[in-house]
Amino acid sequence: MRAALVVSALLLASATASAQPDDETIRATVRTLGYEGITHYEAGDYAAALDRLDRAYVLIAVPTLGLWSARALAKLGRWVEASERYFDVLRLPLPELEPEVHAHAQAEAKTERDALEPRIPRLTLRVPDTAHGVTVTLDERPIALELLDAPIPVDPGEHLVAAMRDEQRVAQNVTASEGDRLEVTLSLPPWQPPEPAVSPPLPTAAPPAGAAPPHHAQPSAR
Repeated sequence: MRAALVVSALLLASATASAQPDDETIRATVRTLGYEGITHYEAGDYAAALDRLDRAYVLIAVPTLGLWSARALAKLGRWVEASERYFDVLRLPLPELEPEVHAHAQAEAKTERDALEPRIPRLTLRVPDTAHGVTVTLDERPIALELLDAPIPVDPGEHLVAAMRDEQRVAQNVTASEGDRLEVTLSLPPWQPPEPAVSPPLPTAAPPAGAAPPHHAQPSAR
């Protein structure tokens, strides 16, 4: 029943849909992907569900598809992406076709996001000295230094945090569980300015071949 309601709302999903010849093809494809995605979801195959629902959502971004794709993300443990997808659903305009179905999807998205948010772990990273070209990474991806000292939402599970400067690197593995509020400090050794380069002395030029040896003045006899 839920699947039928969702897909029926996709027939003319966008209020700004044009009359281009390929519109019917797109809507038919979205209906197929929507049916397959929800079928996979209800069967517990959340990876396949997300694949179908994400592709449908790219073609026609409507609240119903966004809601189901957010649910699949949440089931896969990708809570941060799920929260953002729920939030995207809340900002979508209601299509002209069956707006009540999409409004209901937005209401469910808000309820589910409100329940998910406190469960998402937060990780606060501290790096005492970020001067002189420090790079900070979370799971091998650089993060903006402005995110330091602020709670960063992360998915549950293992995470690798690191701080680097030149050849120096400090790293730590962190396990985040549901609802955790974690703090990690990464302290690099004090920065040392590079030693100035010392130029080697210039070689003394040899006298040209056949040149008279230099004349040395002899002391005068008194």
